[in-house]
Amino acid sequence: MKKSSKIIITILIILIVLIVSFVGYIYYILSSVNPPAEEDSENYVPPKEMDWSKKINILLIGIDQRYEDENSRSDTNLLLSIDPNDKKITIVSLPRDTFCELPGYVGYQKLAHAHYYGGVPLLIKTVENILEIEIPFYVEVNFEGFVKMIDLIGGVTIDVEKDMNYESRSGDVKIHLKKGLQHLNGEKALMYVRFRMDETGDVGRMERQQKFLKALIEQSLKIENTIRLQKVLIELKNWVKTNLEPWQIIKLGLLFNNIDNCEIITMTLPGYPDIYSDGLSYYFLYNDKVEEIVNTYLKDE
Repeated sequence: MKKSSKIIITILIILIVLIVSFVGYIYYILSSVNPPAEEDSENYVPPKEMDWSKKINILLIGIDQRYEDENSRSDTNLLLSIDPNDKKITIVSLPRDTFCELPGYVGYQKLAHAHYYGGVPLLIKTVENILEIEIPFYVEVNFEGFVKMIDLIGGVTIDVEKDMNYESRSGDVKIHLKKGLQHLNGEKALMYVRFRMDETGDVGRMERQQKFLKALIEQSLKIENTIRLQKVLIELKNWVKTNLEPWQIIKLGLLFNNIDNCEIITMTLPGYPDIYSDGLSYYFLYNDKVEEIVNTYLKDE
């Protein structure tokens, strides 16, 4: 064997070892992500097999939890539906005030209350009943985790549509953003995705969340952000809960790299806000239009 051939083979072997070691390292990091609750817990959602020939449905949950083990509502509910065959992603927002029935409970509630009463399992079951599809997987993050994640990847550039100013009476929520294209750190990004104190209310907020998520996906997959993403993986275990297996997350990441940003479709379940007989404001769905969306974008052919 020629010396040059030996050198090439040696380099290839080193590259293979490095790649395998890196994947192994990532797998180890992902294995340390906060797992779902223990099997005997009411909040347990077991891992599921992932069928890569069908659409993969993942419920993304943002909770308003401020300390560990606090019963909390789901402030953000996004269905992430990934089509491995057509390399497309559909993101569907479900308004937190959606008028719905909670399985096992009498009467009607707001969707956000499902997480408060029964954690992730009840929230998933409620969304499954609304959409009439199976949702095997979930990812849950709280506000603190969201802020840290955005800071770790170096922030996100977004065009803020308007001046946004709001302070809650208790002082725990303060939002102050100027209109225009800007690079948001974690704290500012949270302000952007939480703001709903204008004429568009929760619907406008969901549109901003969809816009932000698309920008986040696009900017996170840039080559210069790969080292930052590694830092995010290390920190995941501190503030993310999911029933996705580490190898599933890795494979989903590779799939995301093959999806162009223009192939990400975003929408909000159609409906209207109104007052119910109990005197509270709800978001009432147009069930026929919801069914059309589900059949067109979320169900396998």
